[in-house]
Amino acid sequence: MATKLPFQPSPPDPASTHAPPDLAMMNAEAADFLCRSGLLFELNRQVLHPLGLALAIWENDDGAIAGFAGLADHREDPEGMLFSEETLRSGLERLRAFGVTAIRAEREKRLGFLVQPLPEEP
Repeated sequence: MATKLPFQPSPPDPASTHAPPDLAMMNAEAADFLCRSGLLFELNRQVLHPLGLALAIWENDDGAIAGFAGLADHREDPEGMLFSEETLRSGLERLRAFGVTAIRAEREKRLGFLVQPLPEEP
């Protein structure tokens, strides 16, 4: 089954008078950070995979993260998307090394919630 990438970045506005940022470098740095911290793993595991989606990255020939490949769409797969046991363990290790537990605890202590609650419907 081929991976669909339905969402692609928009090209810069040619009428803009501002110098565009180095989007390729920003993309690579953001993708690398999300991977190293385990946040990409957690975003995919908790939010996107249950919906049949995954934020994907691509690597250069030397294995360095080159940036985001796009949003993989597997919504037609009735079994959904799952990580291997090895990927689950390594993702958890990266999250722990990043300090996600302490960050979450501090946020909950300061704000009284971890995930911002939605407004109540009338």
